[in-house]
Amino acid sequence: MPESAECGAPPTLEEEPAALAGRMSRQLMNKRFILIIAAIFVFAGGSFARAETVAADAAPDYVMMGEAGAAKVIRNEAPADQLKVPLDDSPSGGGVFTFCAKPPAGSPMVLTNAQWLSMISANEYAHLAYFAPQLSGLGFGRPGDELWAVCGADLARVHTFEADHAAELDRAKTAGANALVSYMKGKSLSENFGVCAREFLETKYTGLGEDRQPALPTESFKDYLLRTNDDSSWMQFYTGRPYTFMEKVLGKGSTQVVMARHSRLPVVIISFRGTQNGFELSSLSDFFTNLILTRSDTAKLGFSPGWGTIHTGFLNGMRSLDDMEGGESLLMTKLKELTGDDPDVGIWLTGHSLGGALATIMAARILDEADHGVKYNLKGLYTYGSPRVGNAEFAAKFNELAAARGVQVVRFRKGDDVVTGIPGLFMGYRHVGRLAFLADDKLDLDLPNEPGYGSRSIEDHNINGYYTRIGRQRPLRADLDLCESIP
Repeated sequence: MPESAECGAPPTLEEEPAALAGRMSRQLMNKRFILIIAAIFVFAGGSFARAETVAADAAPDYVMMGEAGAAKVIRNEAPADQLKVPLDDSPSGGGVFTFCAKPPAGSPMVLTNAQWLSMISANEYAHLAYFAPQLSGLGFGRPGDELWAVCGADLARVHTFEADHAAELDRAKTAGANALVSYMKGKSLSENFGVCAREFLETKYTGLGEDRQPALPTESFKDYLLRTNDDSSWMQFYTGRPYTFMEKVLGKGSTQVVMARHSRLPVVIISFRGTQNGFELSSLSDFFTNLILTRSDTAKLGFSPGWGTIHTGFLNGMRSLDDMEGGESLLMTKLKELTGDDPDVGIWLTGHSLGGALATIMAARILDEADHGVKYNLKGLYTYGSPRVGNAEFAAKFNELAAARGVQVVRFRKGDDVVTGIPGLFMGYRHVGRLAFLADDKLDLDLPNEPGYGSRSIEDHNINGYYTRIGRQRPLRADLDLCESIP
């Protein structure tokens, strides 16, 4: 990348020590820059421990293939470092999904729902091979959607195989797409691939990417699994394609979302993943998404006039998922499949950190389309540690349409979580919905102003802490846990 006068040239060994020290000091000690970087780095998920994503290096060891390619689940739950909230610690203490499908009119929230959605937001950070079977265990999806666990494990295995055979694959790639296809077909049965990877490699892998250039198997398999709608499935995972310049440099898109309909309750849940945890290279796409502080017109996402502007980084994250450049909305197409235009099917959106911002944009899109006659029954948007998303015009339009439709819009802030304070008010950003402030020992819905921030700003961004504090409030605030329809 060419150097710019704005960024400054890198220091050289030929500079005098005093001049070098002075110039480095001027570059690094800009107070506003440091504060922005420190705040944005807090977006790094719930903790600084490493979390597996859909493109994890190591295959989960609890999903194995039985005879005739059938999935055989060895354990019901993943290790604790994978799923942040296992089923045994769920709001029901197990696999019974005690979610309120029909909250009372005028109720600001349902705390049981808030805890379930915070659990789903937390586990969105896990590898899909762990998260998918947990969702199935809670009753999401149709028969056959259990295959997501196998496919997720296969994606990791193909990734590992590609790393272990990099030299051979590079030679095949140089020879062309046919050489790649031939090489992988020869390996599909001899390697420890499951039925999902075998079917793809033997019948669907073309050796070409979207640009019609030779493409390695991991990226092609990932596109096949996570960039294609299956209209028969009630559970769908998506990951974004590289969209921004930095994502293209890093070779990956970072945005992820799961959309799932419950098999028994009239409920569709859409959960966006927050910023990838940790400081490893894979989090840089998220980092640069958060770093962009400019705003863009919502018309770029197909909104009708009057919606104002939103954070450009968040808009790019949504566009990386939604194929808007191609004129097709992947997520809205899937949402129509999941709801089937049934007005009794309620839509609930959630997300932590960056995921909360993307969930807000998705909710705004649903409100906009519903305002123009599309049959959607948006019931709630619950976010955890979400940043501000748009300007005052965006927030006003959002709140007006949500109130008219009785949508519960709740943004949870735990203690000093600094991410909820950025981007700043001085830059024209505003929050949507109602603040639910989680202090150590109480839940406050009636604060006149946003509380200040203290020394625990990074620690308080942890998604597990949101889950725990909401759980503490449930027996104390029965007035916020009412339901007209109890499963």
